[in-house]
Amino acid sequence: MTAMHAASVATAQFEAALKSLTETLDARGQTVGDLSHRIDIVVEKIQHGLGNLGGSMQAIANWIEKEKDRDRNRAREREEDRERGRP
Repeated sequence: MTAMHAASVATAQFEAALKSLTETLDARGQTVGDLSHRIDIVVEKIQHGLGNLGGSMQAIANWIEKEKDRDRNRAREREEDRERGRP
């Protein structure tokens, strides 16, 4: 009788421990899911930010190239003016 009672108590304790472990795992699963979702959002924001940065850098590179072309044209025009005897 004592052994059966002890086994019954042990079984109840095991069931309680198993329930607690299941709840803990479920909570951790939810936390991991939430964190994964937040990471996805951060990654998306970083990708957009890098895309915007890339676009800005391209605009700057285009402006620099345009200024170089403008300087080359001015230098060519000055050279042509000198060849024609214009000041």
